[in-house]
Amino acid sequence: MENQELLDKIRKQLDLPEKMDPVEIVKENFFNWYFHSGMLDNLQYMGIKILKCPFDMWNYQDIIYTFNPDVVIETGTFMGASALFLADVMERIKHGKVITIDIIKRSFPQHPRITYLTGSSVDEDTINEVKGLIKPTDNVMVIMDSDHRFEHVTKELEIYGPMTSRGQYCIVEDTFIFNGNTGEFPRLAVNKFLEKNSDFVIDTSMHRFGITLNPCGYLYKKPNNFRIITQDFENRGKNIKSCE
Repeated sequence: MENQELLDKIRKQLDLPEKMDPVEIVKENFFNWYFHSGMLDNLQYMGIKILKCPFDMWNYQDIIYTFNPDVVIETGTFMGASALFLADVMERIKHGKVITIDIIKRSFPQHPRITYLTGSSVDEDTINEVKGLIKPTDNVMVIMDSDHRFEHVTKELEIYGPMTSRGQYCIVEDTFIFNGNTGEFPRLAVNKFLEKNSDFVIDTSMHRFGITLNPCGYLYKKPNNFRIITQDFENRGKNIKSCE
């Protein structure tokens, strides 16, 4: 059965209006179920609680394997499970290290490829510590998952956007959050950042599983030979473009 025939059949079964995309309806319902079912609060990696979507974690290992960063800077360590996951992937490819930052110091899982820093990700002392751990020749990837308030995410993007190497990702997590009571608007911070930073584009191919906690948050820093890289992405079935 052709895709369009299948979509028409689903639309008819669900009694959807002609213009309503059944795929988007399924994706939205799946996301709502995932978020409200309690699944997110009951995930562990190697016995350690982790507040991530497994689909995003799959994206991360794919990015690390494909783009081979020397350093991943993670803001927001939480329990250390995501840093451990990243380090385990790096151990498999025998390359890379993780620098992870949190304001709270805990008994984190230890790994030779992980360096834990305690402090605010936007504090000058912390920033200097991070810079001291990175060589000028290092290819740097960034994952931002600390304070999701607009002002904080904006500061992080201003600090860690320039640290992100060309041909690597700066990932802003939890861009699905819009909370007027707490001021958590990471997606708005991304939009404002992109208005002033043409070096980055959003890789919407990372929405490929139909659910992500980081919609329009996968920021790819264009290399100087972006046309060649773009063609390579197209060859891999990917699609890098702006996220409306």
